Amino acid sequence: MGVIATVTVIQSWGLGGRSGYADWIRRVESTHGNSLLSNRTAFLYEKFDANGNFLKWGMTQDIDARLLQYTRGGERGVQLFEYANGSRSSIARMERVFEQTQPGPQNLQSWAVDAWNNGLGRVK
Repeated sequence: MGVIATVTVIQSWGLGGRSGYADWIRRVESTHGNSLLSNRTAFLYEKFDANGNFLKWGMTQDIDARLLQYTRGGERGVQLFEYANGSRSSIARMERVFEQTQPGPQNLQSWAVDAWNNGLGRVK
C-alpha cells in the first residue's frame, strides 16, 4: 500500500502571519473589573440620605456612575462621599472591616446584618 496523503504544517509565528495568539492572550489575561485582581482603582464610599443619615459603606470603580444608579433607582437627595481609594482587594478588605464594625441599615451582607443586629450600627 502507498502513501495516501502528506500534510505539511508551517507555523506562521515570525513569518508575518496572524496566529491569533495576541488576541487570545489578551482575553485570557484580562481581569474583570469586579475581580479582586483588577488593576483599576476602586473607591470606598459612604452613602447618606437627603437628611444626612448614614446608610451604607460601598465600593465602586466610578462614584459618579454609582450615584447616577441610585438616583435613577428613585433615591433622591442621596450623597456619596469618597472615603478611600486603592486596589480593589485592599478596598474590599477595608469595606468589610467597616461593615463589620460600623454597618449602615443598607449594608445587607450577612456579617453587616449580624453587626447591625448586635448594636454596632453607625449613627451619622
